[in-house]
Amino acid sequence: KYDQGNLSIMVRGSAALLDTRSLKVNKFRCLDTTSLGKYSNIAYDIKKISDKHTALSTLTGFYILNEHQDIRFKYQKRTESEINKRRIYFGHEIFKVSKDDVLFYAEEFDLYHYSFSKNKLEKINTQNTGIFKEFLINNHDWTVKEQISEHEFIFISNYDKTIKYINTQ
Repeated sequence: KYDQGNLSIMVRGSAALLDTRSLKVNKFRCLDTTSLGKYSNIAYDIKKISDKHTALSTLTGFYILNEHQDIRFKYQKRTESEINKRRIYFGHEIFKVSKDDVLFYAEEFDLYHYSFSKNKLEKINTQNTGIFKEFLINNHDWTVKEQISEHEFIFISNYDKTIKYINTQ
């Protein structure tokens, strides 16, 4: 679910929103004409972060798009020189944890924090966790990472059969 009346759909080649009332589809694409472009448009997650902004994670990076799909923020982790030399699989789940804070997972176990008001991204580690400490994975196999409400999150591990619940209120 993206918001009231819209479902997010991840398809090879783009992310899309389906308006459940009109059945119209709005595709999101990162305009990239380089050889990296085909990877940049394979979306992993999409999340509404304000009335006019959307967060998008793809195989190559993390993006904040405005309502016209212009890029407000771009973090391109992968480059053309890495094609055929390494696995191109960067962006994962996105969580909106407050009006200003967005977290997203990358490359299996990494956690990043995006501040909407500062338009700034930082990688979270054990030294700078602050209020996001509970979201660190620490090389743990969380099979499922889901935001179940504005302030509730659930993590399920198939590896050691555990469930972790986080409430940020």
